Amino acid sequence: MAKTPSRPREELIELYERQMKALEASCVAYDAGEEWEAERLATTVFNLVHDGGSIASLLSQLELKDSLKFVSSGRMPQLPFGAPTVASPVLLLMRFDEKGAHYLPKLGDGPPVYASVPFEDWWKSELIYQEKAAGQLNRARLVYALRHQDGGGHIGKLTDEVYIHLKKGAGWQIVHPDGNSEPVSNLVAASMRQIAWEVAATLKQLGDVQ
Repeated sequence: MAKTPSRPREELIELYERQMKALEASCVAYDAGEEWEAERLATTVFNLVHDGGSIASLLSQLELKDSLKFVSSGRMPQLPFGAPTVASPVLLLMRFDEKGAHYLPKLGDGPPVYASVPFEDWWKSELIYQEKAAGQLNRARLVYALRHQDGGGHIGKLTDEVYIHLKKGAGWQIVHPDGNSEPVSNLVAASMRQIAWEVAATLKQLGDVQ
């Protein structure tokens, strides 16, 4: 729910423009190989969309959030009760090159048109990872863990077991040309980069905020 802003709208617009610059700069740096930028992406996305307790998102303070449909580039399928749970990083693509097999964020390399869904569905209801042994992960949970526990805004004790499992590669292996393999180390970072892409694609709906 949007809350009454405590700042003049002109100031909120300036803050929004700064956050969008931060989002773009971190995405460019990530794509250039700086995967640690995923931490800053988590903080920027949090600032833009998170509402809870005493915190009002920047989009809510601008009274824009409720008008948006969020671009969804991947979700786990709804499985019948009791069906085996299949682990899959749905926001990512597998690539094969001279480095072997590895995962990359989809960015816009997907269906001709991605779905657009209400914020709560995108943020909490849609699952971006699930595994019977490890549990389930949505976008909010990944952003919270990365921001609150793993360097985005705070470095604390890692307590989210599903996040930890994904950070360790979730059992997925990179296979090198020489036949050696190692755990995938960037599932969290690549997933965060894709979430940032979804946010940027969503906010294009707004054009120039007035």
